[in-house]
Amino acid sequence: MPGIVGLGAAAEIAADRLQDDYNRLSELRDEFEAELQKYIPDVHINGGATDRLPQTSNITFPGIDAPQMLHDIGRLAVSSGSACGSGKGKPSHVLLAHGRDRDQAKSTIRFSLGRHTPRENVMDAAGLLIAYINKKKEHAELQD
Repeated sequence: MPGIVGLGAAAEIAADRLQDDYNRLSELRDEFEAELQKYIPDVHINGGATDRLPQTSNITFPGIDAPQMLHDIGRLAVSSGSACGSGKGKPSHVLLAHGRDRDQAKSTIRFSLGRHTPRENVMDAAGLLIAYINKKKEHAELQD
C-alpha cells in the first residue's frame, strides 16, 4: 500500500511540473541548437520545428563520423543512434525513411536533456562540438 501511495504522489508532482519542465527543456534544446547552427552552418536539425519532444535534439553533422566524434570528445553522454536502435551500429531507419542517406545517418547524434540538466552543461557540450568540428574542418583544409 505505501508504494501505491508513493507512486500516486510522484505522479501528482510530475503532473504539476509538466508544463514548466516542457517549457524549460524546449527553451534549452532550442538554445543548444541555435548555438550549433550559429557556428556550424551546415549542421541539420532533424525533426519539425513544432510537435517534437522538448528534451531531445537529433542533429546531423555532415562529413563527421558521429561515433568517432563521440569517442574523441569522450565527455558527452549521448547516442549516435536512435533510442530504439541504440547499440546496433546501423544507421537509423527513421532517418533513412526521412530522406537522409546512410552517410548522413552515420553523421547524426541524438542529444537528450533531463529535468535537472543545467544550462551550463548544455552550452559546454555545444562548445565541445563546435571546437571539435572546427578542428576537423581546419585539418581537412590543410590536407587539400
